[in-house]
Amino acid sequence: MKLLDNLGGAFYLQNLGSASGIGTHNVFLSTLGTLRIANGAAPGANVPASPAVLAAGNDGNNALSAAHGNLVTYVSTQGSGTGGGPAYGELATYDYATNTPFNLILNSNGGNVGIGTTSPAAKLAIADSLTYGTATADSLYLSPLLTGGNPANPTSLGGVLWKAGSFNAIRLNPVLDSPQSYARAHLEFWTHNGTTFAERMRLAYDGSIGIGTTAPGAALDVAGKAFFGSTAGGGVLALKPGSVDHTFLEFYARTSSPASRSGYLGYSAGTSPHLEMVNQLTGGSLFFASVGVVRWTIDSNGQLLPYTSNAYDIGSNSARIRSLYLSGTLVAGNSALSTAATDGFLYIPSMNGAPTGTPTTYGGTVPLVYDTANNQLCLYNGAWKKVALS
Repeated sequence: MKLLDNLGGAFYLQNLGSASGIGTHNVFLSTLGTLRIANGAAPGANVPASPAVLAAGNDGNNALSAAHGNLVTYVSTQGSGTGGGPAYGELATYDYATNTPFNLILNSNGGNVGIGTTSPAAKLAIADSLTYGTATADSLYLSPLLTGGNPANPTSLGGVLWKAGSFNAIRLNPVLDSPQSYARAHLEFWTHNGTTFAERMRLAYDGSIGIGTTAPGAALDVAGKAFFGSTAGGGVLALKPGSVDHTFLEFYARTSSPASRSGYLGYSAGTSPHLEMVNQLTGGSLFFASVGVVRWTIDSNGQLLPYTSNAYDIGSNSARIRSLYLSGTLVAGNSALSTAATDGFLYIPSMNGAPTGTPTTYGGTVPLVYDTANNQLCLYNGAWKKVALS
């Protein structure tokens, strides 16, 4: 059935009730729904009219579809999505001439798109999680436009920002090191400490990590304190050598030239394994302390000295040094003792009877012992020689 208006427009109605058309008589194309609205169609045409066709109704898959030539954009209300067909709730564009999907564009002239929200505050606002790909395949691609970067400045790739309301909480910020080196980039980690929102850690292009510094000079560069293990203890700092069989803890304490090493504690496991503790500053010393008090020092001349004017023992009455080897002069005290002195003497070993054994010799030294039973001083030089005391 065909109805004409006074301008020549036409309304076609199929008497079987399966399809109707406004501006077109092609009401039998089931793929375009039960109601088709078009801007003219030649009698006998068997393709959607140009420039546009709007079809509404149940066409087997779609509730609403719009066509331009062979391109059809539809909203699906049926189907499982298998075999290339539409799925429930699908919004898609399809090229029926080649039987292939076509690009779907939203708000190309401006405006925001919201998913799960009626008030999108950005180009794309999602009121829930966003998942792309699987745990083992695919990836999520973010361009500078999506992440807030500046496309006019190739080094600014933007970032991903987590907010709590209007509060900036955490940001991951990828940055190219230079527009000419697209393969070189670093990743910035920003956090808010309650006062300022700033970069706290950086992963450099070469894999170095900087904490508290934006220019890491080593695999791990920490500007500040570093703790290993828990507060309950048990932390271990292990130093393992690389190609050279040495490991070191280096110290940089110079304010005038902070890049120059001041000292180190190192271990060498080469041909002569040893542990080194070195102060490299001119006039520098090594201090040995306990309970917060410096006890001994090795000065820049290599002398072992008690710190300041205090006197400290080496060994004790219950924990004694077994052997003490000297290649120079042994000086006991630095002034004459008082006749009433009770300390400051040179103590030598004693025995109850004359010595009969053969002492071990050490270079050009000789052993000395006091015989309490015979009140004599005994000295060995190839044989025991005795001097009676009175």
